[in-house]
Formats: sequence, C-alpha cells, structure tokens
Amino acid sequence: MLLEEGIERLRPFSPACQTVDVAALIADATAARQRLLAIGPDRMSEFDPASAPQVRFAR
Repeated sequence: MLLEEGIERLRPFSPACQTVDVAALIADATAARQRLLAIGPDRMSEFDPASAPQVRFAR
C-alpha cells in the first residue's frame, strides 16, 4: 500500500523537519492506514476523508 511506503519515507525526518510536525503526520497516517485495512478494499468508499492525515506545523 502506498500509504505504508509514505510512512516509511517520513520516518528519517521525525520528529520535525522544515517546520512540519512529521511525528504527528506519521501517527495520523498510521491510524488512517489501520482504518483502511480494517474496512477492506471493497468498502474504501466508507473511509471518512476528514480523518485523512493532515500536515501540521511543529511548535
């Protein structure tokens, strides 16, 4: 799954890079991936886009 590859590519930049909260992005992406795996490929349309990972700025 592309989301898993993206998560792995982000790991070297955690916890933050260029003012982006990479750790939070990884956590959000991991949670979204788990939800997608739970609902399965036949029900992907049920995934709530509001729960998709979002880029946030580091504090």
